[in-house]
This record gives sequence, C-alpha cells and structure tokens, in this order.
Amino acid sequence: MIRPYLATDWSAICQIYDLAKPIELATAGVADSFCQLEHDSDRKRDFAESTVLVAEDDGDVRGFVGFRGAFIGWLFVAPDASRMGYGGALLLRAIESIEGEATLWTMEANEAAISLYRKFGFEIVERRDTHNRGLPCRAVKMRRKAAQPGATDNPDDAQRLREDH
Repeated sequence: MIRPYLATDWSAICQIYDLAKPIELATAGVADSFCQLEHDSDRKRDFAESTVLVAEDDGDVRGFVGFRGAFIGWLFVAPDASRMGYGGALLLRAIESIEGEATLWTMEANEAAISLYRKFGFEIVERRDTHNRGLPCRAVKMRRKAAQPGATDNPDDAQRLREDH
C-alpha cells in the first residue's frame, strides 16, 4: 500500500535510507561520503520540505519517495525489498502527483536507478561532474515529459503496480 508519510514512520525512513544510501554512493565510488540521515541537517530539512509517500507492507515501511514541486529528490527502498515492485509503485505515485515535467538527479554509475527511471519515461538530459561531501563523482539529471501517455511503456505494468501496492 502506498500512503502519505506519518511522523511515526521517521525511524523506518532513517533505517531504509541508512541501509540504501551507502549502496548508491558505493556505485559512484564515494561511499566514504555517507552520513546517517538523523545526523544530516541539510537532508533532514529537505525531507521536511518534501511531499513524502511510503510503501507499506504488513505494517512495515518498505520504501519511500519524496518530491517538491516537480523535483523528485528521494526514492529509497529497503535493500531486502529491492526489485519487488516498491520502487516502481512509489515512482508511479509521485509521477501521478506531479504537474508538469518531473525531474531528478542520480549518480551516473547507479545503473539500477537509471534503468528504473527509464522504464517510467525518464531520459538523461544533463551530465555533471560534482562532489558528495567533498568526494568527486558524476551525476545525471533525468526528466520525464508530462505529455507522455501512461507512466510506463506497458500500461499493464502500471496497472499491476497500482493493484499490487
């Protein structure tokens, strides 16, 4: 089930982020830049300013997505729940909530995330050398045009995601 974030979800959100973010950073070779969410005042502020949805299964939070306006700044799934449809279901709900073109940034080396975003119509529109807490890395900006009919190339997939989650 996809539902709005509740304050009581905070510890689960931190746990998911703290398990999943190092994996993302490791793909870009900047694992040493990791900071736990509870201790990252900038990310906590960004989280508080975002609309956040969570994927819940049998009372357990399995993942979350957060966006501000048309910018998706958060999409994390518990590593033990990856590739089970939670990320796609969360992304679909975010896309459905966003007016206009949805955008996001991800690490260029994060092939799993880029593959998921492409399934939902996102395209790479910019590549940038950047840094994460002082460590150099490369990021990509992805955009999904609002005019696209349906969230995936296969409307049956979108319907299945809605029914499953």
